[in-house]
Amino acid sequence: MAGEERRQAVEAEAGKNVPCSHEAEKAVLGAMLIDALAAQTALSKLAAESFYFARHQVIYSAIKALVGGRKPVDSVTVQDYLKTTAQLGDVGADYFVELMMYPTAANVEAHIEIVRGKQLLREIGR
Repeated sequence: MAGEERRQAVEAEAGKNVPCSHEAEKAVLGAMLIDALAAQTALSKLAAESFYFARHQVIYSAIKALVGGRKPVDSVTVQDYLKTTAQLGDVGADYFVELMMYPTAANVEAHIEIVRGKQLLREIGR
């Protein structure tokens, strides 16, 4: 667990001076895990690179692969996919509990816009 806390601290520090929203990214991924329409909406408006945090890029890519393969998407299937592709260690299985703290997909459009806006700001700043 100490390793997970350390990883979270590094992510928080990395995002301090870079346009990003850790909360909006988690909210989008959480919505994608619980709502197929939210997943489709996010997949149509975002890319893996839209997410600043590497673990979010990995999760988004896993969801995209599952949807592309016409497989169901939820925290169990995404974790299984990441385990099968030897990427679960990059994310941490416990992290899915954190993503599931967003119990609704109702505001996913607004969260997608935040993520996309931060991506555009990062692109401008390059």
